[in-house]
Amino acid sequence: MHANGLVVIPAFIRKMFGLSKGSKVVFKVEDNKVYIEKETDVVKEMEKFAKEANVSEKEINKLIKTAREEGTAEKMKRCEIDVS
Repeated sequence: MHANGLVVIPAFIRKMFGLSKGSKVVFKVEDNKVYIEKETDVVKEMEKFAKEANVSEKEINKLIKTAREEGTAEKMKRCEIDVS
């Protein structure tokens, strides 16, 4: 870790997960462990799921709304973590 808090992700891991300059990742903390996950486009995932499951447009919109609300709640949780 650099003095200013930057973390370098090794090249083989970036390649394995398709990360490149500008890619977004999410840091999650559980049981004194830090996990790094590639940020996904929840809306695209929900649309793909809905299409495969033959779900109506109304149901798709409800799933997208729920996903956005959950994403906002998760972002708020991350902001509450004191990293000092």
